[in-house]
Amino acid sequence: RRPATLNMAARMAAHQRHRHRFSFSSFFVVLCVVICVNFGFSSNLGNQYDASPSDSSSFSAIIGLSFPLGHVRLSQFGPVMAAAAADVSAEDLGADEDYAGEEEDYGDEAGEYGDDADVDEKDVLVLTSDNFESTLKENKFVLVEFYAPWCGHCKALKPEYANAATTLKEEGVEVVLAKVDATEESDIAEDNNVEGYPTLKWFVNGNPVEYEGGRDADAIVAWVKKRTGPPAETVETAKALDEMITKADEDKSAVVLGCFAKLEGESHAAYEDAAREVDGPTYAQTTDAKLCKAHGGSLGDIIVIRTYAGGNKIYEGDGSAGAAALKSFLRLERLDWIELFSQDNAWKIFDAGDVTRQVILFASGDELDEGEETWNAFLEMAKKYRGKLVAVAVNTDTEEASQVAEYFGVAGDDATVVGFDGESESPKKYRMTDEKGELIPFSKDGLETFMKKFDAGELTPHVKSAPAPTGAKMYEGGVRVVVGSTVNEIAKDPTKDVLLEVYAPWCGHCKQIAPIYKKLAKRLKSIDSVVIAKMDGTENEHPDLAVEGFPTIVFFPAREMAENEQPVSFDGERTLDGMLEWVHENANVPFEIPAAKSSGKGKKSERKEEL
Repeated sequence: RRPATLNMAARMAAHQRHRHRFSFSSFFVVLCVVICVNFGFSSNLGNQYDASPSDSSSFSAIIGLSFPLGHVRLSQFGPVMAAAAADVSAEDLGADEDYAGEEEDYGDEAGEYGDDADVDEKDVLVLTSDNFESTLKENKFVLVEFYAPWCGHCKALKPEYANAATTLKEEGVEVVLAKVDATEESDIAEDNNVEGYPTLKWFVNGNPVEYEGGRDADAIVAWVKKRTGPPAETVETAKALDEMITKADEDKSAVVLGCFAKLEGESHAAYEDAAREVDGPTYAQTTDAKLCKAHGGSLGDIIVIRTYAGGNKIYEGDGSAGAAALKSFLRLERLDWIELFSQDNAWKIFDAGDVTRQVILFASGDELDEGEETWNAFLEMAKKYRGKLVAVAVNTDTEEASQVAEYFGVAGDDATVVGFDGESESPKKYRMTDEKGELIPFSKDGLETFMKKFDAGELTPHVKSAPAPTGAKMYEGGVRVVVGSTVNEIAKDPTKDVLLEVYAPWCGHCKQIAPIYKKLAKRLKSIDSVVIAKMDGTENEHPDLAVEGFPTIVFFPAREMAENEQPVSFDGERTLDGMLEWVHENANVPFEIPAAKSSGKGKKSERKEEL
C-alpha cells in the first residue's frame, strides 16, 4: 500500500519521509510519498500493482522510488515522500489469499525483466526461520533482501545483487549478502516491518536500518564497502587529492576533505560517522596542513571542495558537538544552487538536511539554459533563500516532468513555480496563483513574492479536488461521495461518525471491497449519526489525509478535530460483520446495529464476503 515511487513524498515524503520514515520515509516518504513513474526499479508499480497509489496522488510516488532505494524520508514526500518507500505492498500482494495464484497480474508481464533462472547466486545466502537469527548473531554486517518470487522488480535486482555478493566476497569484504522469500517466511518479514518487495535491510550486530543505496551491483558494492571499511580515504599528497577532485567534478559531485591534527578523537569520529551516512560526495581526510590551506582551510576544518554552488564551503560548526549538525550541513552542501530534477538526484533533493521545503520551477529546456531570463531570476532567488528552501527546476520538455506536473496540477507550456513541504505527516503543496486560485505565469516579481510568502508560512496549501457532486450523484449505492473540497464539511462533521474509504478506480482490492462497503452503507442507512463515505484518491486529496495506498480506510469520530489531526486508521476485518462491529465499537455517538434482513436460502454468508 505504500507508494512505490515521489514513489517525488520516500523518496520527495517516500527520502524526507525516511526522515519520518517520505518513514520518502514524505516531494518523498512521505514526498517520498511515493509510484508509477518510470524512474527506476520501482517506477512502474502504479501500473502493475493495485497496492500503489497513482502518481497523481502521491509525490512520494513520483520521486519516491527514485530515491536510491530505501524507504526515503518519503515519509516526507511520503507521500511525495516518503518515502519513498517499498516497491509493492506485502500485505496487499503477498499475504492476500484472495489474490493467490494471480502472479500474471502482478509479476513480470511479457518477460519485462528477463529470465532470471540462470543467475548464479552462489554467494547469496538463503535465509529461513532456521538460520535467520543465527546468521545475524554470527556476522557483524549482513545485507538482507526480502523478496517475492513473482515480483518483477525482484527479478530485475536478482543478477545485480548476486554480482555484488560475488564481488564483495572476492575483495575480502567481511559481509554477508542474503535473501529471504517473504512469501514463505512471512513471520520474518512481519518482524522486520517489510511492507513491499523488494525491501533491503542492513543489519549491524543484528540491528536493522533501511538500505539507502542504488540497486545495481556497483552501487551496492560501494554502499556496503563504505559502511564496512574506512568511510574516508586518507590522502597525503596534492596529486592524490587532485585526482579525487577531478573524478568528482566529472561526476558533478564534491570532495569533502576532513583536516585533522590526528585521525582520532571526537571530531574525527563525528566526521567518519557523517561520511558513512551522507551519500553523494567523495570523502577524504588528511593531517597535512598544506593540503588544507591549498583549498582555503586549516587543520580542524571540514571543507566541501566543489566547482558549483559558489565553490568551496567550510563547515562552521563545532565538530566535537557530534555528527548530526555536520550531516545536515553535508546534505545541503552537496546540492547546487538549483538542482535539475531527474531520477538520479531526486533522493538528495528531498533529503537536504534541515531544509525540508522545495521551490520547484517548471519551465522548458530553453528557459532553463544558463543566462536566460527565467533561469537568472530563479538563480537569484535560489541563492537568497539558500539554507531555507531547496531550489529545483523541472524541464517540461522531458518525459519525467509529466508525473511531477500532474501531481502539482501544472499544465500548459508557460513557466510556473510551485512549493512543496513534505515535513509533516500530510505533505502540502503550494502554487503561484492569483486571487481566484488560478496558476499565473512566471515573472521575477511574482517569484520573489511567492518565495517570500512561502518562507514565511503565509501561503494556503493547494488541495486537489473534483467538483462536488450534487443531487443523485451525492450517493453511489448508498455510499456518500466525498471530494477534496468537501472533506471538512462531510468527513469532519463533528456530529457524525464517518468511515471514509479512499480508493482508486483501477485498484483490484478496491473493486473487491466495493460490494461489502455498499452493504455496510445500506445496513447503517437508518443511523443518522453514522456516514459511510468514499473518495477517489486519484482525483482528490486533503491535508489531513495521509494516503499511502489504495484502499485506505479511515475513521473520523464525531467530535471536533484539532488542526492537522489525522483520522483513525481502520484496522478491523474487511468483512461486513467485521466493519459493522468496528464502526459500532469506535463510534463516539452510541447506536445499535440494525438487524440484518433475511438473506434468503442458499445465499453466501456475509461473513465470508471478505477482501
